[in-house]
Parts: sequence; C-alpha cells; structure tokens
Amino acid sequence: MGLRQTLILVLFMLFPTIGLSQIQIAVASNFKPTMELLVTDYLKFRLDNGLKPVSMHISAASTGTLFAQISHGAPFDILFSADSSSVDRLKQQLNLPDENAFVYAIGSLVFYCRQTAPDSMKKLMDWSGVYGQANKRLAPYGQAASEVVDSLNWKGNKVITAANVAQVSHFVATGSLDCGFTAKSLIPKTLDTQRYFNIPSELHRPIIQKALVLSQDNAPEIDEFRQYIVYQGRKIIIESGYLVAH
Repeated sequence: MGLRQTLILVLFMLFPTIGLSQIQIAVASNFKPTMELLVTDYLKFRLDNGLKPVSMHISAASTGTLFAQISHGAPFDILFSADSSSVDRLKQQLNLPDENAFVYAIGSLVFYCRQTAPDSMKKLMDWSGVYGQANKRLAPYGQAASEVVDSLNWKGNKVITAANVAQVSHFVATGSLDCGFTAKSLIPKTLDTQRYFNIPSELHRPIIQKALVLSQDNAPEIDEFRQYIVYQGRKIIIESGYLVAH
C-alpha cells in the first residue's frame, strides 16, 4: 500500500462525523486485510473522480460472532461473510430481498507452519504434532479444516481451537503453534512458499463467501461500493489469494 493510499484511509477513518455518509462494514476475519486494501482503493477512486468522500468503518470477527451481533441489532450496513449459509439465514431472518446478497469471493485453505510445511498430501497425512484451527461452530474456515482433518485420518494429533483464522495465523507467526489451518489470504506475499501447503479444494466443501446489504441508509454509496467490489475490486481480491465467481 502506497503512502498516498494509506493517508487517504487514515483521513477518512479518523474523521467520520463531519457531515460524511458513513458505511459500517462487518467483515469475516479472513477477509479483513483484503477489505482494508479495497476500502483504500475505493476511497482513492472516489477522490480521483471528484466524488464526495464517505466514511467507512471496518469491524472484523468470525462469521458466527458477526451473525450473532447482527441478529441482536448491531447497526452494520453490509456484511462480508466467510460462507454463504450465514448470509442466507440472515436474509431470511431479516426479510431482506434476494438481490441484497451476492458472492464476492471463494476462499482457499492452507496448512501454514512456523518452519517447513509438508509439501505433498502424503507428507501431510504423515504429519504429527499440535496444530491450530478456527472454531468450526463460528468460522467456515474452521469447518473446512475439520473436513480436511477427517479425510487425513490423523491419529494422536492435538488441536488448539482459535476464535478465527486470523488468530490461528497469529499463533503460528509468533511461534505459539508449529502449524495451523488458515486462509491463504492471510499468508504474507513475501513468505517462503515452503512454509505453507495449499489444501486441495476437493478435501472440503467450497468456501463460498457471500455479502449481504443490511441497511438502506446511504443506499447510493453502499450500492456503488458493492459494484466496485464486484467489478473493479476483483483484481485486489484475486491477488489476495481468493477465486472470484465468473
């Protein structure tokens, strides 16, 4: 992220109450770094095109936590979930129209290690130790990790359960865990590729990530941001380690 883009993001997030339209974004932890890039680029797009600034605030947590907060009235304008089922349930629960929901990314799971990761399925099946994964009841990436572990038929490996994939990545990066299942989007681009193994997608159900527009407040700005995500934002999403729907 360049200095100009960083200053734009800081400016708009530090001064949210000076007559600007405000958009409250709830985002699953795996997508937070990508969302920060998207918001920065979107604000630059508005600035470059002479459009009125907007204030955008990002709140990140596991999908299950965000679902509970929204169900209890948290005032978010748009949710970026790490799955599709949570959005489908919320849409029905809140009686929102079908067009409020859309697929924005398809996630990829990796086995990330503090040192060298297994570099083949055979080595992953033979791996032993203590590993981390997100809570499968709260995080879709945690559910995907559980499906992978079931297929590996590991014996005696101990799991440490984290609240979300961001926490798993932090545990591995700081040496608290040797390895863990996390989102590929959370792996730094500069990291040695020997430190993570791309989990074959056929080992778990697809991680189809849906978004849901929750509020009609500031509808023109929210609709424009949605269109930006689906079209201009595709490049950033792909570069962050996701697939996108065609």
